[in-house]
Amino acid sequence: MSTKSTKNHYSRKAINPNPQFNEPKRDSIRPFVRKITDRVKGFTTSNNFKLVIANAKQSGKIKRYPVPDRINAIASLLPAVCFHYDALMKRSNASVTTLAGECGLKTETKRTTEDKFRSSISRARRALIYLKQIGLIEYTSKPCQVTGGYFPSDISLTDLFFEAIDISKTAIEDEIKSKTAWENKKRAKAGLPKLFRDELIAHLWDNMKNRFIEYRIKRKAQGEKRIQALRDSERDRAAIKKIVQLQIQKEIIAGIFPKDLRRAQAEIEHRTNERMKLSRSKIIKTYSPTAA
Repeated sequence: MSTKSTKNHYSRKAINPNPQFNEPKRDSIRPFVRKITDRVKGFTTSNNFKLVIANAKQSGKIKRYPVPDRINAIASLLPAVCFHYDALMKRSNASVTTLAGECGLKTETKRTTEDKFRSSISRARRALIYLKQIGLIEYTSKPCQVTGGYFPSDISLTDLFFEAIDISKTAIEDEIKSKTAWENKKRAKAGLPKLFRDELIAHLWDNMKNRFIEYRIKRKAQGEKRIQALRDSERDRAAIKKIVQLQIQKEIIAGIFPKDLRRAQAEIEHRTNERMKLSRSKIIKTYSPTAA
């Protein structure tokens, strides 16, 4: 008689089993955004949601019904996605980190070696991946060639989602027209010419990407300065000045810095003083490079 070896399959209980979306304060909310945000509340308990899952199972996209913790995560995440949704750009204008924080899906764990906390948004990501699998959202990440990382993930609502919460295509088209007129009105106040819909969408996308690249470059420069200051904290002024002199020499050879002796001497003193101040600041003394 043969016996089957069984494995115990279990899922660890979520730290926040009942997450809730805490709506951020805004001066004004577009009527369409308010409508879909309110409409999606309680959607995970509706028959339409169960039918969407049944269709996804029948087509082989998923194998089983989500566990209660996943359902609760989806229930808190969908209102957040709708609250930040821009019908004109067809995306939710919030990063996954922001969504996770507003929905109580961000987990902070304390490190064992130092008094620091590490944030995790894995629960939110898994919920988004599941929503993508059943066809309610599109969830993609695109690489950024400038920073070497990725742009904020694109989260867009599909036609199936709007059909499931009973939002007509006419309502979506009216919102796009209204948003286009509103954006052109802002451009007119700023003295800029009006743009057609496609031109406006491309302009908004470019602005979003440029803001992200500018922010990441700024943050990278700040991190490099802090690491540099941490290393300089073990050097005296003479050693720092020698390093700065070599930097200026290389910049002159490369044609980055002008061939002016007085300006070079002044720049050496300026950079040396700046690095001395940063390396002796209290922030650097308590800074750990692993936390950057």
